[in-house]
Amino acid sequence: MTKYNRMLSLILAPFFLTPQTFGNGPSSKNSISLSSADPVTMQSMWAKNFKLETLWESATGKGVTMAVCDSGFILGDPDLDGNIYVDRALDILNLNSIVDDSKFADQGTASLSIIASVRDGLGLTGIAFESKVLPLQHFHYDAELDGKYTLADAGAKCIYEAIKNMDVSMLLLQSSTYRASAESDDLVRAAIRDATKSGLIVVIPAGNSSKELITEKIYETQAILVGATLNNGKQALFSNYGDRVNVGAYGENVQANFGQGRIASLVGTTAAAAQITGLVALLKEANPCLRPEELGTIFKKTNTVDGSNRRIGGLVNPVAALAHAKSLPCQNLKMESDLNYRKQLMKKMYP
Repeated sequence: MTKYNRMLSLILAPFFLTPQTFGNGPSSKNSISLSSADPVTMQSMWAKNFKLETLWESATGKGVTMAVCDSGFILGDPDLDGNIYVDRALDILNLNSIVDDSKFADQGTASLSIIASVRDGLGLTGIAFESKVLPLQHFHYDAELDGKYTLADAGAKCIYEAIKNMDVSMLLLQSSTYRASAESDDLVRAAIRDATKSGLIVVIPAGNSSKELITEKIYETQAILVGATLNNGKQALFSNYGDRVNVGAYGENVQANFGQGRIASLVGTTAAAAQITGLVALLKEANPCLRPEELGTIFKKTNTVDGSNRRIGGLVNPVAALAHAKSLPCQNLKMESDLNYRKQLMKKMYP
């Protein structure tokens, strides 16, 4: 994501949470309701629109591990760390360094909070609040730290790092260019293909430049491109669009934790992609056999499409998507093929 698009994604109106006793105790799916969610989520328009209460009757993300590639993360936040592999957090471009907790780390932290904040009575409850996240920092926007690497180089490296972690079944690449999505770059596109051939579901924001995605339409990678809508479900004019965009989610005033309890609004396709990533974790719990191409079909069949958001694939219908995922049979042979491809790829790249 460029600095231009990142600035669009941040509307800061912070307030700070008072200290409480933290814990990530056992949950009972049958007793979960939006009224029992943490206070920020309980009051958020996007969460109500997303039908979280109904979703949590079936899934909470338990047993699902994902990687999130972003521009940094603020670790040490008790509302997040319970679901983050802090000891495996990695700066992709400086492998001997811990993830950077300054400059652009707030966006990555906000994404994580939407996806997987723990349900602990404070702040947010993530969509997939029992999932696990591997945070991978793939860019700094700092010439000294990034060295010779371009954003595309960094994105590809991050994707391969996610593939290398065999417990990871899906990943979010929070990156886009000024005019297009990350998928418009040849290097990133090749890495995405390797990921999806390995059975990983890849989610990417469409971008926030109000541009039609042309290159992405030509090449099929099986990644899920996410556009943004307003809270009323109408297409957000800033969202990139086109036939290649698979699904839209809310990109208006999405409350998130930007680190250390600082609550503010994350907007744009960055916020929308975080929501879809959380939803996909629920779908993967409900159907661990779910494969990349099946997810694209699910969204095509269940999205709510009208004249205002047709260009971004339609607004996601989370409840219908979850029901559809649960109904799909397991394609064991294809899953075995995916796993074999992944193993061979890792032998080739990391002999």
